[in-house]
Amino acid sequence: MPEEIYLDMKAEIESKKKKAIDELAEKWGGLSTSDCGYMAIALLADKHTTIEQMFGIIFGIHKKVGNLYSIPTLQSERDQTHVDGIDDPVPIFLYKLCIIQGDDPVKMINELRKKCGKR
Repeated sequence: MPEEIYLDMKAEIESKKKKAIDELAEKWGGLSTSDCGYMAIALLADKHTTIEQMFGIIFGIHKKVGNLYSIPTLQSERDQTHVDGIDDPVPIFLYKLCIIQGDDPVKMINELRKKCGKR
């Protein structure tokens, strides 16, 4: 296959991927691709976070589907920290995400737990 055709096909595939990501982001709470990227960077900064957990948390915070990946399961698998205003220890990466996003960690984590059925 000539290189020019290959590059055109590759560009078209990348364009379709980006469009699909944007559509998915819009469907799941209005996040843009760049928003998802920033959140992914924050979550992946924690070396224990898997891709599945990352998207579970992103969706959980922004679209009330945190039950895809339960908070208790995530907590048992990674480092935790104590946050004033929250009774139980919380995953460090979730706390970091709240800080990076400019959210109040106590409010956001308590809201997420409530949506996930964990009081």
